[in-house]
Amino acid sequence: RRRAPQATVVAGRAEMLPFAGDRFEAVTVAQAFHWFDVPRASRELRRVLRPGGRLALVTNRRRLTQPWLRELWAVVGRYERLAPRPPSSRTWRADLEAAGDFAGFERHRLPNLQRFGSLDEFDARFLSISFVILLAESDRRALLRDLHAVVAGVDPLVVPLLTEIEVATRRG
Repeated sequence: RRRAPQATVVAGRAEMLPFAGDRFEAVTVAQAFHWFDVPRASRELRRVLRPGGRLALVTNRRRLTQPWLRELWAVVGRYERLAPRPPSSRTWRADLEAAGDFAGFERHRLPNLQRFGSLDEFDARFLSISFVILLAESDRRALLRDLHAVVAGVDPLVVPLLTEIEVATRRG
């Protein structure tokens, strides 16, 4: 709200958006589709988009360009297995395509360097990961301890990602 005070903020769920149909030219979902009830969310996103409207999906892919990055993501993976995961987390992409509400997915890839000026910034980024939020507090503390051990001495602290943006058009 501070950065865009003119923007309207509303509470809602992807499966039941508080908007009239055919209202938007575009909808963006970033790093979240795997948490949705995919068939319901797909229908709802189609409903609020105007004919010809576009859906943009943004995901970040891990890049393992150095040994410490492989170790970093291996640590994250160990803790990811501790967290509850929705069934859609592994099949969301196939489920979205099967729903048939969108067509013509165009894929764009951009390098994305996440730079951290401090361990506090680094911690905030990794504590914001969806599955980390669901971990017990003791597991979150242990995750940070293990991540700090991996990045000790890494300077500058930069985590390279590949941001993938997929854009599809509403059918019908």
